[in-house]
Amino acid sequence: RLEVLNVRFNEISMQIPTQFGNLTSLQHLNLENNVLTGEVPSELGQLDNLESLHLSINVDLGGTLPPSLASISTLEFLNIFVTKIENVQAVCDAGSRIRFFVASCRRPDVTCTCCTSCCDGDRESISCVLAT
Repeated sequence: RLEVLNVRFNEISMQIPTQFGNLTSLQHLNLENNVLTGEVPSELGQLDNLESLHLSINVDLGGTLPPSLASISTLEFLNIFVTKIENVQAVCDAGSRIRFFVASCRRPDVTCTCCTSCCDGDRESISCVLAT
């Protein structure tokens, strides 16, 4: 049974496979700093044991976050900064229990009232501040 999948910094160029939603024992999924494209698949919302999800620094990953992510009661860490993900505030509005939520919330088109930090930049230079 797979509990940790860490493939960060591998230059993986693809969409996030919907089949990841079948990895029901998964607790930690780290896909940061790759070249992921497309949207975050709604199937990730089926990962009831997920504690951390790291999608940061995938500059072509966009779309909207599946609302089902906010309902994962075990999810404590969500990192989606330096992406094109748009509906960051939806996670806050859904009453998420995420303790550490880092997004690109300094962009003028992004609102995030429950983010703990805001990070922006590109693959070479990232600047972060604590959210207020």
